[in-house]
Amino acid sequence: MGKTSDEPFRLSLDPAWTYLFDEAADGMALVDAETGVILACNRALSTLTGSDRASIIGQNESWLRASVLPPIDGEPQPDLSGGVEWRLQEARLLTAAGTTVPVEIGVRTIDGDRRRVVHWIVRNICERWRAREALRLSEEKFAKAFHASPDAVNLNRMSDGRYVDVNPGFTRLTGYTREEVVGRTSAEIDIWADPADREKLVEGLARAGHVDNLEAPFRLKGGTIRTGLMSACVLSLGGEPHILSITRDIHDRKLAERALQESHEQLSQAQKMEAVGRLAGGVAHDFNNLLTVILGHAGLLADAVDPGSALLKDVSAIQEAADRAAALTRQLLAFSRKSIVLPRVMRLGDVVRGMEGMLRRLLGEDIDLRIADSATASVAVDSSQFESVVMNLAVNARDAMPDGGRLSVATSDAVVGEGSGAEWSALPAGHYVALAVTDTGCGMDAETRRRLFEPFFTTKPTGKGTGLGLSTVHGIVSQSHGAIAVASQPGEGSRFTILLPAVLAESAAAAEEVPPERSSGGPETILLAEDDPGVRRFAASVLRQRGYAVLETADGHEALARLESAGTRVDLLVADVVMPQLGGMALAERVAALRPGTRVLLISGHTGDSAERATAASGARPFLAKPFTASTLADKVRQILDEPGR
Repeated sequence: MGKTSDEPFRLSLDPAWTYLFDEAADGMALVDAETGVILACNRALSTLTGSDRASIIGQNESWLRASVLPPIDGEPQPDLSGGVEWRLQEARLLTAAGTTVPVEIGVRTIDGDRRRVVHWIVRNICERWRAREALRLSEEKFAKAFHASPDAVNLNRMSDGRYVDVNPGFTRLTGYTREEVVGRTSAEIDIWADPADREKLVEGLARAGHVDNLEAPFRLKGGTIRTGLMSACVLSLGGEPHILSITRDIHDRKLAERALQESHEQLSQAQKMEAVGRLAGGVAHDFNNLLTVILGHAGLLADAVDPGSALLKDVSAIQEAADRAAALTRQLLAFSRKSIVLPRVMRLGDVVRGMEGMLRRLLGEDIDLRIADSATASVAVDSSQFESVVMNLAVNARDAMPDGGRLSVATSDAVVGEGSGAEWSALPAGHYVALAVTDTGCGMDAETRRRLFEPFFTTKPTGKGTGLGLSTVHGIVSQSHGAIAVASQPGEGSRFTILLPAVLAESAAAAEEVPPERSSGGPETILLAEDDPGVRRFAASVLRQRGYAVLETADGHEALARLESAGTRVDLLVADVVMPQLGGMALAERVAALRPGTRVLLISGHTGDSAERATAASGARPFLAKPFTASTLADKVRQILDEPGR
């Protein structure tokens, strides 16, 4: 098969056409339609096939056809029948080196002046295939990430907001199946708990093309609300903008953060209350010393004034004011948990029933008081303090029902253990007696409930409340080893629940009886240790008037020195619990070692530390709380001296 002459193919003589043919980027060949002989090929085809042009020209077209392979193994062979129009098809071209090159091939027939020619075009599409493969791999990675992500991922058309696809994370989280979501909008499935959040998302996407970390509540299929953290961006699919959204469920994390924040607030509140409590306790201690002097001398003055004297009215006014001041210090001490607790075993229901008449007068006729007592166990509490708890809660309830209502006071047995609720988590497991005070008043919002037991916090108008009532209740309950919880919503009333440790039946049966009245004077010797000069002078004066020999000392060390040097027997030590350097408790221990059998009476406006409070509350030492009067001091001293075993 020889080379063709110029005569049969006249176009090859056109220099311009020849130049374009040779320099074209695509591989080209011209084939005689009748004989199938390759008449010409350009440089690009030679490069693609790896064969020089001289070896290609003159070959039969079948050689070129044999080099064309399907684009992918197993697919049909490209149709290389010529036509009058280009029909480009993807294929692979087998090179002389045995490798394949991705190509796009087109074949068309041209009618020349003397013969028909088949024009081949072979285009190298390696870059297209690489881009396509990269896109395929990218889409494959996207699909894997889309389906494997534990977060909820969804794809929505931007034009109408309809879901195009959702991943398994979306269906697991929301409870919807893919079929229930695709083709619908978020509004149709009502997934946004707050539609304003969807508007924020749309506005952010329109402005910046993406939204990062949008925190929003969303609604599950069953109606449950969860909190999600959403990020979204706009991407183009098929030339149409879509929204790709990823939502992470952070509901449990938010609850944990909220609990941690509340814990921090509670710790801060506890520290603040402890600081205020220390201040209140110190003030009350000093104030009780002053009140002891005021009440004591007012009592002595009242005894000395003629009953018909006009001065008696003035003395009574002093005593009344001092009594009110003493009540205020008791509130401060109860709040600071430094009050003197003298517990007795009793039934809470009996105490409440005993207060019924007073409560009805306090509440007024427009409030229906209902008392229910189903508790069988007893508790060990200071009765006066417990009455103060009930009174404070009743007053609070009355103020919450200005137009009348119902107040229920109920006692019942309770058990604290697993599943008892977070409000009782600080209590040891065991049996308790519950006191529930429930009103039908205006209720409280969350902020009020949070600050309810803060000292000096009140929602009442100026001059209508001190803000110490509920903080006092909290202090008394805590000091009695109990706990208090409140449940309330605006417009739905309030319920205060108090749990106090139950006392075993044997302990209740062993409760002490009230001692009989005694004489208030005698010849015994009393060692008095009191650091406040006014209280010391008053107490010494009262005791000397009753016939006692009194050794006055200003602190514990001076009392020890007087005891060691005293030539006579000391029958009773009267000591203030809180004194500089050596307090009453430690002094009593030292006295017991030096003079066994010496009786001890502790006095104080409050106890300084937990050990002293525990001793006073347990009754291990006789105790007299400040402020006291001349008669209460004399009676207590005589009671101790007359006890059996002296």
